Amino acid sequence: MYIRDYFGDDPFDVNIELPDRIEKLHSCWIPNKECLIRIEIPSGITVIASHTFDECKKLSAVVLPEELTQIGDFAFEKLPLLKEINFPNSLKMIGRSAFCGCTSIDKVELPFGITEIQYYVFAGCSFSEIKLPSNLSKIHKSAFEYCRKLTAIDIPNGVTIIGQFAFRGCTALKNVNIPDSVESIDDTVFQECPNLEDVRMSSKTSAKLLSQSHKNQS
Repeated sequence: MYIRDYFGDDPFDVNIELPDRIEKLHSCWIPNKECLIRIEIPSGITVIASHTFDECKKLSAVVLPEELTQIGDFAFEKLPLLKEINFPNSLKMIGRSAFCGCTSIDKVELPFGITEIQYYVFAGCSFSEIKLPSNLSKIHKSAFEYCRKLTAIDIPNGVTIIGQFAFRGCTALKNVNIPDSVESIDDTVFQECPNLEDVRMSSKTSAKLLSQSHKNQS
């Protein structure tokens, strides 16, 4: 099994041999992290371990295999040049802070298998739009915090919880749609969103959230 890499300071393609029959990719198998520009992860890999690529500061593009089910915590954290990444339909989980601080990612489309957006997973990213999966149930604390170019968010029906600071500091955010399924939304969710103009929810949802707010204050 091989990983196909492209290194930048002295550009060339290289195949990195991996142990046979591995399913979980660890950072120890990625050489020359500081020079890596592009990587194509081979089929057969189902898990990318925590912190695998967080030292690859020149990484701009990643091709993920169709069998991938999990991306670990901090796996691609703070990669300022990362712009191109595909999320395969097989993906079930993206860990905490996995793409936090990836300021060049300009568009995200998450697959159906993702049911929770973890803590800080896209915090500080620069995309202006994101398509959330219809199967989503929870958006955790600070998931999209300081995504300063995000202009609108359509939360799919089925989401029940929106955690603290989920959209804090999204200064370009103007339009939000909150579905009837939401049962809990923290008061800080839209903190520091000065341009928020239109928050759409049904009267039923509004009454439910108002009741929740009164209970929290009592």
